[in-house]
Amino acid sequence: MSTLWHFLPGWGQLSMLGLCLLIFTPLEYLLPAQRGRRFFRPGWTTDLLHFLFTVIPVGLGLSAVIGGSVVLGHLVVPAAARDWVAAQPVWLQVAVGTVLGDLFFYFGHRLQHEVPWLWDFHAVHHSSEQLDWLAAFRVHPVDQVIERGTALIPLFALGFSMPAILLAGFIYQWQALVIHSNLRLPAGPLKWLVATPAFHHWHHASEAEGHNKNFSGQLPLWDIVFGTAYLPDTMPARYGIAEPVSGNYLMQLLHPFVKMARRLRRRRAAAAPAAKVTRPSA
Repeated sequence: MSTLWHFLPGWGQLSMLGLCLLIFTPLEYLLPAQRGRRFFRPGWTTDLLHFLFTVIPVGLGLSAVIGGSVVLGHLVVPAAARDWVAAQPVWLQVAVGTVLGDLFFYFGHRLQHEVPWLWDFHAVHHSSEQLDWLAAFRVHPVDQVIERGTALIPLFALGFSMPAILLAGFIYQWQALVIHSNLRLPAGPLKWLVATPAFHHWHHASEAEGHNKNFSGQLPLWDIVFGTAYLPDTMPARYGIAEPVSGNYLMQLLHPFVKMARRLRRRRAAAAPAAKVTRPSA
């Protein structure tokens, strides 16, 4: 019970909310990527509920992933190798861990777009039709565990030190808020080195040019290497997906399961005629 209580929204969550409001509210007003956005935009209450409560199942799910990753590391990675990794300077571990974690994130994220049942969960995140820092939290818990867990697996399996993992996670979390924010940042050539709002906004664009592009969470490097990078000089005009996703928080949690149930019914209906065997006449 004490573990569950730790994940419940409290002063930590409220402090995080207040800090984000203090940082992003003036920045999104002064440097907007999309002008004319209202502070209380459609869907902000749903995203706030995701912010406050999705942390509970995500925290529990990531705990399981971390535990499994540590066990995996002890099974397949020699102890001497794990000790060597943990002995490296924290700054080097953070740098290498970011590159390695984002590589795993890239492939995990790409699978979320290509595997139908994974997309059922990921579609909740892409249902946002307006992007800002709060929209970063519109993520189905299962989707978030898969997405973040994929990036954490190599770090825990290879024996990265806890300070390095915590620092890398801190950078990841704040960069995730920045790339979803309604900010136009003058990145210049750095836009090809570090993921920016312009980079990630095209991943959420409803325009066909942005579909299945920019899967990396932190480093455009992997999209460049695997041919999925798209970063024009303009920002997208529209966001969201064609399939309907409810704006209700609870319905968004149920969305993937409803989709999978419907898909299963269609498959059973399609297989039913073929399963019937006509008896030969006497």
